[in-house]
Amino acid sequence: MICVTFGPVPMTREQYHAIGERIPEPPDGREFHVCYGEDGALYVTEIWSSEEDLHRHNADLAEVLADVFDEPVALNRTTRPVVGIQRPGEPPVIVD
Repeated sequence: MICVTFGPVPMTREQYHAIGERIPEPPDGREFHVCYGEDGALYVTEIWSSEEDLHRHNADLAEVLADVFDEPVALNRTTRPVVGIQRPGEPPVIVD
């Protein structure tokens, strides 16, 4: 599992929702997604089952971003391994 964070992204809530309407939910391998912040400075945190799932999704996402934005957007993405995760009602899981 990997955790991906990016932001601030110069994106409005309206643009975020437009992107969400064009991406199948949930993409294969995405365990968790949250977007937060203010219009013009949004942040996203996601948990993915694997880097392969993330890369496959990024190919689809790139096309959608190109349609929503007039010019390329830098996502300032950071990827780190997940060391533990806990879902509601379940004990914590340590990820190796």
